Amino acid sequence: MKIVIAGAGGVGFHLAELLSYEDQDIVLIDTNKDVLDYAGTHLDVLTILGDASSEEILEAAEVQRARLFLAVTTNQHTNLVMAQMAKQMGARQTIARVSFPEYLEEPWLGFFQRTGVDSLISPRKLAALEIQRLVRQCSFTDVLEFEEGKMVIVGFTLDEHSPLLGKPLRDITHSGFYQGHYRPIAILRGNRTIIPHGDTVLRFNDHVYFISPREELEKLETQIGRKQVDVKRIMIVGGSGLGYETARLLEQDYQVTLVERDKDRCRLLSELLNDTLVIH
Repeated sequence: MKIVIAGAGGVGFHLAELLSYEDQDIVLIDTNKDVLDYAGTHLDVLTILGDASSEEILEAAEVQRARLFLAVTTNQHTNLVMAQMAKQMGARQTIARVSFPEYLEEPWLGFFQRTGVDSLISPRKLAALEIQRLVRQCSFTDVLEFEEGKMVIVGFTLDEHSPLLGKPLRDITHSGFYQGHYRPIAILRGNRTIIPHGDTVLRFNDHVYFISPREELEKLETQIGRKQVDVKRIMIVGGSGLGYETARLLEQDYQVTLVERDKDRCRLLSELLNDTLVIH
């Protein structure tokens, strides 16, 4: 499958790296020769030096044959234009990286889809959502939702007080541990990933991943000897885009204080946020 990626920065390079493991035909476009040279020597990709908002460059990348076109530069407006051009030239599916979270919602989302951008992604919004999930489930170090949030994969590290230490999973099962529908699915031990079986013995500092229905997380926390902390107040230092988006998501359920050193930025944040205390 042919995939064209416009933008070889952090996001573009990471996407190209992940996709190259799947033996895809990847073309990476950027205006910076140094980042392209680095990508070309570390990844199995074809690199093209140039501006992907140029029709000539898109033709050189054979975007008309692309199953997927990703525009992930740091300029959201350029990304939108490039995705629209790629769609017009024949790319089957287009994705653009944006900064404004409102673009991910109607009416803007529908507008961009009608004009040739099939999907929008926002690393800032994704990071803020991840912070929100971790705050809500602060007993765990990893929280991954799927099935529209009905199921959750959570991760945590076994400390010296864990009731699970030194016990094979078979004995834990017989002791009535699995009163719910949660199950261990993987153990990270040093640099090794272990798929657990009945005779697997849990050790100190193991990082264990469980899959669980969301409604049974509280029961799981009790069984593993962790107590959910009742978080009420949250302080965010820095009013960047990520800081603002995180405050916007959390202010509905928590008492949020945001600290920002720039006075003009403070004034703007005070106007944008309804229930967050903004301090200069």
